[in-house]
Amino acid sequence: MSELTPVKPTERRGRVERAGFVLQPVFLVSLAGLVANDHVFKQRWPGFLTGKLSDVCGLGLLAMLAWAVLLIARPAWPTTNRQLHRALVTVCVTIAVFFAAMKIWGPAAGGYRTLNSLLADPVVNLRGWLSGDFSLRSAKTTILHDPTDLLAIPILIPIGFYLRRKTALVGEENRSGGDFPSSVTD
Repeated sequence: MSELTPVKPTERRGRVERAGFVLQPVFLVSLAGLVANDHVFKQRWPGFLTGKLSDVCGLGLLAMLAWAVLLIARPAWPTTNRQLHRALVTVCVTIAVFFAAMKIWGPAAGGYRTLNSLLADPVVNLRGWLSGDFSLRSAKTTILHDPTDLLAIPILIPIGFYLRRKTALVGEENRSGGDFPSSVTD
């Protein structure tokens, strides 16, 4: 296998264009599925299937959004497809580990609830903290400890394939045979 040659860092605009997969059908269907499931299906047909559908759609959306943010935030990186694939594997594994921890370990779920409260209403929380009240507001997140939610984690594999295909650097071909993730086997 030959080494991939580095390419010159592209402008931020190029990274934003590469992150344009968020306007593609896979992302939009995941978003529509999550919204419809959480706001309609769970109320009409509560149960195992609607719970897992939320997890699958949510994990897929989180992976795609995290990858888009990474591509936009780091305009000079990655410079090779090998670096890009390693970063993508890292993103997917990190999401899987944190999701699993949140679903089966109480302190991780508490940390998620705290982060969600901070992000959901930062102005109200900051105003309270400045006045000496250090309790969190908007902490309405409920996390059910359900190990069967871990069944949704494998969705990160096809999402990884999709993101790899959509964000490969122009001018470089994957000379490793095309298996995902190539960087892990190198």
